[in-house]
Amino acid sequence: GNCTFSLFTDSSSHYELLSDSSRGAGGNYTVSSAAPNHTGVYVCRAKREKPVYNTWYSNKQLLWVTAESVFSGVSPPVSLIISPSRTQHFTSVSLSLSCEDQSNSDRWRVRRYTDNKQLEDCSSSLWGSQTGSKCTISSTRTSDTGVYWCQSESGENYHPVNITVQRESEFLYFIFSFLIFLLLLFSFTMQYTKQLIKQNQEAALQTNKH
Repeated sequence: GNCTFSLFTDSSSHYELLSDSSRGAGGNYTVSSAAPNHTGVYVCRAKREKPVYNTWYSNKQLLWVTAESVFSGVSPPVSLIISPSRTQHFTSVSLSLSCEDQSNSDRWRVRRYTDNKQLEDCSSSLWGSQTGSKCTISSTRTSDTGVYWCQSESGENYHPVNITVQRESEFLYFIFSFLIFLLLLFSFTMQYTKQLIKQNQEAALQTNKH
């Protein structure tokens, strides 16, 4: 029988059906006027009426809608401040993320979408704790890698930041491997240069003999 395709948003604890998203074959869905509150994680699935059958949910897809003010030169209403102030961090360190606006209000919450396809709130999770508009991760892990942003009470999203967490041993291994590569390259270059000099000297001797 015919299948109906529906689109859902991931609200951390469950999937919410977009009421106007049910479609027939093809399942295309168009947002006529995109806004920051459309930012989120989306999934879809198909449903057959007779006999009734629901497919598994599809893979998750993060959709980010940026406010027009970003392109018009107007500053966004909030900024995500990271401390320490960088986007690449090692494991087992403390990390804080603060949503700061001009009025220093507490109406913002920190959300994230990790590489493990998880949409999570700092205020209702095991990975961090939120006080006011500040989220603190006491001990970072590689699973903390993902996109972080600020969300208002009305559901608008601002200032996405990609944060990467890696083990220090992995970083040191990368540096060591790169140094080995440079040494091998230097050694090869020196050997090639010596060989080239030797060939030029032999060619010069042959020319002098003639």
